[in-house]
Amino acid sequence: MPLKKTREELYKPDSQIEKRVGEYESEFDPEKAKLSAEEKFAGEKTWMEMVGDMYAQKRKAIIVGASIVAVFVFVAASIIGAVQFKRTSFSEERVVVDITGPETVAGAELVTYKIRYNNDNRASLENAEIFLNHSNNFKLESATVDFEKQGDNNTLLKVGEVGSRSEGEVEISGRFYAPKDYVVYLKPTLRFVPSNFSSPFESANQIGVNVATAPVSMNISASGEALSNGGVEYIIRYKNISNINFKDVKIEMEYPEGFSFLQSSERPVEGDGVWYIANIAPQEEGEIKITGALSGSPGDTKVAKVSMGIKSDSGNFVLYNKREDVTRIVKSPLVIDLKFNTEKDIIADLGDKISGVIRYRNEGDKGLRDVIISMSLDSYMVDIARLKPSEGYYNDSEKRIVWKAADFSKLANLVPGQSGEIAFTIPIKDQLDISNSDDKNYILESVAKIESSDVLYSAVGMTQGFSGKASIKLNSKIELDSRVYFEHSAVENSGPIPPKVGEKTSYLIIWRMKNWFNNISGAEVRAHLPTGTIWSGKVGSEKENLTFNERTNEVVWNIGDVENGSGVLNSPREAMFQVSIIPEQNQARTIPDLVGEATFRARDLFTLQDLSVSISSENTRLEKDDPNSSDFRHGVVND
Repeated sequence: MPLKKTREELYKPDSQIEKRVGEYESEFDPEKAKLSAEEKFAGEKTWMEMVGDMYAQKRKAIIVGASIVAVFVFVAASIIGAVQFKRTSFSEERVVVDITGPETVAGAELVTYKIRYNNDNRASLENAEIFLNHSNNFKLESATVDFEKQGDNNTLLKVGEVGSRSEGEVEISGRFYAPKDYVVYLKPTLRFVPSNFSSPFESANQIGVNVATAPVSMNISASGEALSNGGVEYIIRYKNISNINFKDVKIEMEYPEGFSFLQSSERPVEGDGVWYIANIAPQEEGEIKITGALSGSPGDTKVAKVSMGIKSDSGNFVLYNKREDVTRIVKSPLVIDLKFNTEKDIIADLGDKISGVIRYRNEGDKGLRDVIISMSLDSYMVDIARLKPSEGYYNDSEKRIVWKAADFSKLANLVPGQSGEIAFTIPIKDQLDISNSDDKNYILESVAKIESSDVLYSAVGMTQGFSGKASIKLNSKIELDSRVYFEHSAVENSGPIPPKVGEKTSYLIIWRMKNWFNNISGAEVRAHLPTGTIWSGKVGSEKENLTFNERTNEVVWNIGDVENGSGVLNSPREAMFQVSIIPEQNQARTIPDLVGEATFRARDLFTLQDLSVSISSENTRLEKDDPNSSDFRHGVVND
């Protein structure tokens, strides 16, 4: 506001400025100021008194609180110190275990390893044990502490207490049984409980051991090349190169796909490829030869594997050695096929004549000269005396028929795509003599081979693999015989001889059977009694199972199983039964039948064929009668 305006406003009766001044003048009035100072002093005094009391109380509280904090800090520091002391008295890192020893060993060699342990703690280690983990190819034999096997892969070594700031060692000795260049790991783990803890701890280490040589050397040699469906040979050779005996050694062959087992020099005990050797002495050696056929496509590689080992205490297989070899399938330009009676495998009987045919073909791209075809023929069942090979020659010393170009001109030069065949006949003997129970299960397994000087494989050879096979199995020979007796010790007969019209005469029927070459099962003989023949029920022996059906008049002899040679090498099986007749008037001067045609049936357990033999009916002609006599001693008379 301008000064002039302020002055005018100041001197007005109702000046607002004056009123405002009046409102503030008491603040500067000496009387009023004096009163305010006294009042202020009195307030400050009261305040000071209040503050003093408050300070005293606060000071007391601070002292008490500080004391509590001091106690708490002391206790906490004590606890922390104790814990820290306990912690520093044991550290898992200050417990170490180590194993030292040879890292390359020979198979079955006795070797020693040292397992060292160190406890660099103030706390001791309680209940300390070393768990030695290893494959079943390692066998622990001794240790400087007590030990306990826990299965094939773990051994527990008992250490006990390990003091503070102390160390120790355990010495172990054992042998490795593994293939060459096989790596076995030994892993010791020290397990313990520190004296200032309740929970267990452990420390571990390991060493890898290379087995430089197997305890038993072994190899397998296979035919380097083979024709599809051609012959192959595997030879397993082994030698104990250690100075200890090996007992109950198992050799197992893993054949390639497409292999067909034929035979082996040692008989397998499981399937076609497992052998057990009771004992292999130091430096002892041996071999197993296996032959068979191998199928596949040209160019295929077939891997044969063989392993050797023993069974562990828990029954697991412990591998000592393992080897493999490869055979390559190759294609032959020559193809040959052999069949008997148009089949590969047939069944024959004594006296049969078997028709054979060999078919051959050149499937190569060039002509083949001087072809030779041969067929093995080595069997006791073949009647060599009657063998007449067409345009061929039978070599008795080699037991084979040979066809050459000199006798069979078509073999002089076999051009590509040319084929041909050779027919022949094989006579089977009419009778085979047997001397013991091993004379059984006769079979002719014949192999036809073809070769040419223009065809040669390095591993196959000229005559290996170019072959066709066929076989002939011989059924057992069964003989069934029937006889009629009036006088016989087994049964007492009665009535007139010759029989008379209207009078009853009884007879004894005896069936006998012989089985020659093979075991048979389910053997039985069946026959019917003609109407008018009477079954008496009397039999010669209760050992033979004879039954009679009155409704059908059928007699059945249930023989069952019969071994080969029965009745040939010993007494024949017999069944006896009594029948009788009362001839009628119209039967006078006739020879009535007592029993009808008898039929024998059984199953050949070698050929798996059903066998059947029949014999004619039996009449009143007695065994002592002369069939050429005019005397009707056996015929019915009418007195």
